Amino acid sequence: MDSTSIIADILISIECIALTILLFWLYNSAKINAIEFILFGAACSTFYIPFISITATPLFFISTYFFISEGVAIFRNNLRLKLSLLIILFLPVLSSITISVLLSLGYDVFDGNNPSIGRVLYDGVFFYVKYFLPIIFLGTKIYRESRTHDINYFFSIIRKVAIYSCYIGLFQLVLSSIIKDETILRVIGMRSNYLAYVAGGQDAANARVSAFFIEPKFLAAFLVVSIPLFLKEKKISSLILVLIVGLLTASQTFMVGVLLTGIIFFIIKKIKNIRANVALGLIMIVILFYSISLLKVAILDFYNAHSGNYVVNLVLSRAVDRYNADAEDGEANMNFLGIPLQKDSDLPIALFFATKPLLYLSGYGLKNGGFVPAKYYIFDEERVKDGSLTYNLDIRWFYFTCEFGLIIFLIWLHYFTKKFDPAIITPFENKYYAFLIVFLFFSGIELYIILLYAFYMGLSYYNKPERIVSLH
Repeated sequence: MDSTSIIADILISIECIALTILLFWLYNSAKINAIEFILFGAACSTFYIPFISITATPLFFISTYFFISEGVAIFRNNLRLKLSLLIILFLPVLSSITISVLLSLGYDVFDGNNPSIGRVLYDGVFFYVKYFLPIIFLGTKIYRESRTHDINYFFSIIRKVAIYSCYIGLFQLVLSSIIKDETILRVIGMRSNYLAYVAGGQDAANARVSAFFIEPKFLAAFLVVSIPLFLKEKKISSLILVLIVGLLTASQTFMVGVLLTGIIFFIIKKIKNIRANVALGLIMIVILFYSISLLKVAILDFYNAHSGNYVVNLVLSRAVDRYNADAEDGEANMNFLGIPLQKDSDLPIALFFATKPLLYLSGYGLKNGGFVPAKYYIFDEERVKDGSLTYNLDIRWFYFTCEFGLIIFLIWLHYFTKKFDPAIITPFENKYYAFLIVFLFFSGIELYIILLYAFYMGLSYYNKPERIVSLH
């Protein structure tokens, strides 16, 4: 690591700490509420403390704070959680326990790259406590927040964060065309691997906008989450801004999200049931991807003929990269349900599970994807061996199936798609929630789903006159 990178890491760490302190001060002085506190923190994940971890972001400190404070409130007030919820919360740990049992019985889970039983249990519990439980406790806070705010206010905060992020992204894009110093660009929130200026001399037109999100695809995902809300309020100018910035992320996540919005809110707009929306929405998007995969050759020919066009390049370049890789590789099937898999993340795990299909039932345990042998990373084997490529899955239904196991994931999916009180939750709100569940298939938006689910449940509880509010 050179001195320039160290300076950038120090400055980013200072920004992360300062931003975290500012958000805590605003929250504790009642200038922002818990909803804004959490969503603003989530939208600033590009600022972290590199000397600790890439996950040491403002949201990490916020979720840890609520994890502790909400946990203390539950025990101090002797509150009881429903048995069904406790079981649901415990289920993911069963995957790590199952893998530990299989390893103790001598089963070669990871093709000779098997960790110790203690490592499996420790990593599983640590990851569960660090990641899953804090999100659940964020949900308990939002559940109680529903006493003082309605759902329109919740939606307005999502729209506000989306608009702020769009302006920040455009500001970064302009600056990146003027400033060529990597340290400065990193300090204003741009990740080094997405800078407009690189050694090869890219220009600003090739930059991927990310605002203060850690990756362009996460900004793209949040903008998709906001699109139905702008449509509902008929805020056309804001919607156009979101669509433009979404395209500038050059993320396939955004393209899929826009298509999914059209399917859920226009093609099957009369369907009200959450599970029916999820099933039909997913079936239709898979059919669409299958149709696109059948037209792959024609799409590649069109792109090659118009690759000099900025809009064509912006919309199709990353998709074409994946389809080209599929065409060039004679061994690996890079499609899942017609969806092109990312060659350095989803594809290797899919190839691994193809050799052990029964493992889908139990999953390989929490945080155990890193033990998948390097030989399955057919495009990046050396990067895996030298540790420069880390484990990550973009297709989140696939991710949860791998981590939890198919059985547990389906139980979770069933639990979190149950019917809300129709007297409290409107048809649009039902459909919006179903939209997020389907979009989760393609993007890591589980935080927003948990928050919305908790808010809906809180509204259903606190708006019934016979309920006695016992949380203070």
